Amino acid sequence: MTGIYIHIPFCASKCGYCAFYSVTDTSDIPQYLDALETEIQKRTNSVKEKADTVYIGGGTPSVLPRGSIARVIKKLRECFLIVQSASVTVEANPDSCCGAFARECADSGVNRISLGLQSHSPSILKAAGRRHSADDFLRAVQHIKEAGIQDVAADLITGFANQTVQSVCQSINFLAELDAIKHISLYALTAEEGTPLYKTGFVPNADLQADMYAAGVKLLERLGYMRYEVSNFAKRGFESKHNKKYWSGEPYYGFGAGAHSFIRTPQNNPYVAERIENHSDLSVYNSGKFIKSRYPLTRDDRTKEIIMLSLRTREGLNFAQLTAETGYDLLHDKFGEISKLQDVGAVTVQDGCLRVANDYYYILDTILVKLLF
Repeated sequence: MTGIYIHIPFCASKCGYCAFYSVTDTSDIPQYLDALETEIQKRTNSVKEKADTVYIGGGTPSVLPRGSIARVIKKLRECFLIVQSASVTVEANPDSCCGAFARECADSGVNRISLGLQSHSPSILKAAGRRHSADDFLRAVQHIKEAGIQDVAADLITGFANQTVQSVCQSINFLAELDAIKHISLYALTAEEGTPLYKTGFVPNADLQADMYAAGVKLLERLGYMRYEVSNFAKRGFESKHNKKYWSGEPYYGFGAGAHSFIRTPQNNPYVAERIENHSDLSVYNSGKFIKSRYPLTRDDRTKEIIMLSLRTREGLNFAQLTAETGYDLLHDKFGEISKLQDVGAVTVQDGCLRVANDYYYILDTILVKLLF
């Protein structure tokens, strides 16, 4: 079954580190929602595909006027057959996740909300340009629980100025004490080109980030959050079903400004799949020009993607599945490189799968270079 991603590009303010497409002028929301419905209708036509995940992200979906989430999900149900067991996630910021928003989500069939905490420390939140406090986060979680949604995810970021290993662990403990928090993402801050943070010249301390990450991983696993992907940890059974589609190569539609799609092509097509990128300029998107570009994927393209994405996960890379889909025998072609990585403990080969060892995820890029080139 397919997945569905909806991008909401509106925020109350722009965080200095954020590289996702977003705007702070909310006056275009009515026109945007009209364009979004048009895109969904136009790209699905009369074919109602089955979907088992919906993810409404941003941006900040919780800044939308009340009724907007219900409207978007209603349109999706008109154009897709969303199965009863589907995972339906909406992102929110703590300062805009009010009771009315949580109730609207619950009434619309949302069963998972992802909250951006980033840190529970007031000084770090200020440095990050966040609008909320730890108390705002607690209130948001309470609103979500009162609405009947028991599955809450939270994000943390490491690498801010004056952040320490201790403060990262304190934020993890802060989250773990809340029974609703079933999923925690632990990201490393990057100063991406074009962001306000990049323009300041700030560069996170990579060694300190590595220490934060290592300590965070150990604490999360000790607290019962199992790592199933490089930066994602969950209580058993509460992994993000939608995000797992990205790493496992399952198809998904992306609707909205700046959204991306991954569509499988028919077997007789010379290309095995296609990635689609939407326009990220709001004025262009609202004018009805939705798709910016299409990227057909050859078997070689898909081979590299499978290797890069699957090695991010706990399941790892299944050699037989890679060969069946692309015809490439990685174990044969890169036997020497894989053996050297095994010798230093960076990877394991077991049950027909190649997996990155727990303590080596932080140098995943280095491992990939040895396997891809």
